[in-house]
Amino acid sequence: MSSAQGSLRGSGEAVTQTFLFADLAGYTALTEAHGDEHAADTAERFCGLVRALLPAHEAEELNLVGDALLLRVPTASAAARLAAQIVSDHGHHNGLGVRVGMHTGSAVQRGHDWFGAAINLAARVADVAAAGEVLLTQKTRDVLPAATPTQPRGRRVFKNVSRAVELHELVVRPGQQEPRLTTDPVCRMAVDPALAAASQTHQGIEHHFCSAGCHELFDASPYSYAWAAAGPGGAPGHYVPAAGRAGLTAGYDLAMALTMRERRWRPALLHAATRDLPPGGTVLELGCGTGANAIALAQLRPDATVLAVDGDPSALAIAQRKAGAERVAWHHQLATEPVPGSSPIDVALCSLLLHHLSDADKRQVLTRLADALRGEGTVHIADWGPPRGLLTRLGAHALQALDGRQGPASLLAGELPTLLTDAGFSHSQCAGSVTTAWGRLQLWQAQAQGPEARSRPPMAGSHDPTSPTSEGAQP
Repeated sequence: MSSAQGSLRGSGEAVTQTFLFADLAGYTALTEAHGDEHAADTAERFCGLVRALLPAHEAEELNLVGDALLLRVPTASAAARLAAQIVSDHGHHNGLGVRVGMHTGSAVQRGHDWFGAAINLAARVADVAAAGEVLLTQKTRDVLPAATPTQPRGRRVFKNVSRAVELHELVVRPGQQEPRLTTDPVCRMAVDPALAAASQTHQGIEHHFCSAGCHELFDASPYSYAWAAAGPGGAPGHYVPAAGRAGLTAGYDLAMALTMRERRWRPALLHAATRDLPPGGTVLELGCGTGANAIALAQLRPDATVLAVDGDPSALAIAQRKAGAERVAWHHQLATEPVPGSSPIDVALCSLLLHHLSDADKRQVLTRLADALRGEGTVHIADWGPPRGLLTRLGAHALQALDGRQGPASLLAGELPTLLTDAGFSHSQCAGSVTTAWGRLQLWQAQAQGPEARSRPPMAGSHDPTSPTSEGAQP
């Protein structure tokens, strides 16, 4: 034990320290793909390597949860040096990316344990770091030497944190270029293409695999993995951008305004979501894109917690620059990943998301939403439905030419009610539809099948004057 640690032991007074979380991005996917024993061995080796670095930085291990180490360091400068060494020396440990989050603040020591909001915030910062990345808060940046190389990463709203938090990235290797690694789409381990066990091209994208077993799983069901493939260590990488092509994201809002007749359906979608949201409730939007719905929900219901998820960093960057964005908790992750937040949600929103996903991923996303919703929770969906007439058929063909045929097919065939039922929803109904340049857009709503939901009668359709009227409320 260092002298700094010894002087603090059992003091019981609030002191300023820097807390650091280090963990392996993609660890859960590794466990599912290769088993508990392999994952535990990987985490044990990683933790051993980190522990060997602690004495040189007067750092102390406070806790270990799975693959995540909570560390305390007396000064921010020492913490930054430790974080940089962890990522520099072990940035890709056994194929998994290492990520670190840091925050400087006051905490209280009682016996061998530390308590304080600073520890919780450090953990939340680590959760949003990408593989091979060190993120730190403005409070940590303020006490670091001016020469410490960092890059601003913008403001981030965290659940149960009253104000948006300014984040910075610690530049670990100034002037050096990272080695090119890809990600195994099955287990999400980082893979050097030159050393991959196998490779396969799917829909024009080359995938590399860490083992023959992962390749076999992918080959048997490529759509279950290709649509959810990720960057090194599990950070979102391969996803379907908001406009179907990455180069079109900057013009997404304009394209929506010109071709989607938003005024005929978006107010109805937002009205239905806010109608079902209890006071102080939580609403989650999956596939939030450039944030129009999420920001509007936060403005309409300032008492609510609004969570917004998207896998496209470019779309999120546009969203976070908009007025009112600070009221939303933005999450950079794929829709197929676990629902963010530890508390149940009251309302879920999916606007123009499902048609980007394979049917297997549609089921996975809807099932996770049904599990995450409270017993009376509802999901509201705006997406494509079966075409009616020549114009909507032509629009549907144009849509599939842009976004591909696989994702929209089941929705265009009218299978969304079945997908909802299979996922655990009841009382699904179409609240309206609108003809657009890309086909027939439908608004659907359904209830989670909790004990109370099962006993309730079917929901009545929305009769708000903002309801879509171009084709009435017929499915």
